Amino acid sequence: MCFKTKFISTRIQTYQCHHSTQCTHRDNINELGVRKFASDMGTTLTHFYSQDKWKSNEDSVGESGNKSRAKLVDPLRSNNNIAIALQEKLRELPHGSTEHHPGKLSLCVGMPVMIKHNEATECCVTNGAEATVVGWKAHYITRDKLALDVLFVRLTNPPTTVQLEGLPENVVPVSKQSISIKCDMPNDNVMCISREQVPVLANFGMTDFASQGRTRPFNVVDLNNCHSHQSMYTCPSRSSCLKGTILVQGFDHKKLQGGLTGYLRQEFRELEILDDITRLRYLRQLPSSVNADTRTHIIMNYQKWKGTEHVPENVHPSMKWTKKDPMKFLEESNDSPWQFVGKKAAKVPQQHNEVQTNPGKKCKLSVMLNAADAYVPAKGTKHLQAISEEQGKKRMTKKRKLDGSHMISTSSPKGLIWEKTLSCAYDSLLTILHNIFAENEDHWLNHLSNFNDFFSVMSEGWQNDEQESLESVRDRIRYPLSQRDPASFPYNEREGTDVYALIDEVQQSNMSVKHRRVMSILP
Repeated sequence: MCFKTKFISTRIQTYQCHHSTQCTHRDNINELGVRKFASDMGTTLTHFYSQDKWKSNEDSVGESGNKSRAKLVDPLRSNNNIAIALQEKLRELPHGSTEHHPGKLSLCVGMPVMIKHNEATECCVTNGAEATVVGWKAHYITRDKLALDVLFVRLTNPPTTVQLEGLPENVVPVSKQSISIKCDMPNDNVMCISREQVPVLANFGMTDFASQGRTRPFNVVDLNNCHSHQSMYTCPSRSSCLKGTILVQGFDHKKLQGGLTGYLRQEFRELEILDDITRLRYLRQLPSSVNADTRTHIIMNYQKWKGTEHVPENVHPSMKWTKKDPMKFLEESNDSPWQFVGKKAAKVPQQHNEVQTNPGKKCKLSVMLNAADAYVPAKGTKHLQAISEEQGKKRMTKKRKLDGSHMISTSSPKGLIWEKTLSCAYDSLLTILHNIFAENEDHWLNHLSNFNDFFSVMSEGWQNDEQESLESVRDRIRYPLSQRDPASFPYNEREGTDVYALIDEVQQSNMSVKHRRVMSILP
């Protein structure tokens, strides 16, 4: 966790330790840092309070994490106003207990803060962005309590310079947000409330997780609560120099010198094998037998081919396996079956062909299409108004002027019909290419129509008056590829095609005219 604790004039030094217990430490250090900063700057802190209301737990029960429903507090009430005494308790909770949305913000001009919400990514006002306070706009909610409307901050080293009209360079407004949060009370109860507050925190400390990717000239680090060597690496490595790094207390050296856990070593070894599989496939040196639809099975096929003692090149010595430290043959694992979940889970045919081969069997169309009876819609989902086929044709048809002499009508497809033979890669690519064709047909015909055999097939299917369906063009492209290279372009229900391999093949096609003719006569 990164905490800024010691101040020399306006210079801030950084402090880090580990994430899980760090939220409590971070909140305490931030509280100390706020008071120390105001004292060093010779200024007075201004306190800004949140405005809270009750939020029904029915809207939040699915987000309760590992908290049991019995601990959720949702009292009977005539309105959503929270009693004053309880409101004060909620505001005094540490920020780590309110999902990092503070009930009380103590600020002064020049204080470092961290933005905790993606408010305007185009202006670099993003979650985790660091800044300093330059001003605010607030109003009184009681006789002695202020609530923030807008906080003006100057971004610290933003990726791009931000210039908003009427504001200095890199100064941006952060407005108050109304967000539903769960408050963890000291008695282990959980209260769901709607909190209105500007999403910022004092930035005198941060966890190891939040510090990733940052660089600190002064890095004060606490490694005592780090749970792993990854965390211990993250904290000190934020330093830009050794001179600016300080360890505030001792730590367990075994976490650095005890070696990798068995699980992590196995994970790295499997990644090395997957990396070698990718390299061999790119070089077209991978046999067709090393192919599967899951990670476990493709590694098993690789081990059958090479043997369990084979170690790919460039594996780090600490990762290599030997007879004394073997990597055993991976155990068989079966995929978990797909199923609908929810209160109204419907019985769906196991195979798509079941509906066709059993015409007498009654099955709701909504179930076949995974409609309302087959899943539970998210709260707030609006049902789309159904339109007739005639209305749909009118909406999907647009007039395009090719030259000054005549007009033609071009119908935009609704989308490709997904096949159980895993046609996702082809569907994605053809959707993009057809959109390019529809948007600028002249350019396509002049520059791309004869680019290679693939583009010729697409042009033949799309430019005539009786346009072929996207599915037909897809099959005219897909079939010869699967015949020529079944490992890279499989045509079955278990294996999909890598979209990157497909794009690479489309760009440098050698598909023969003979194959194109064969495809053209397919049903």
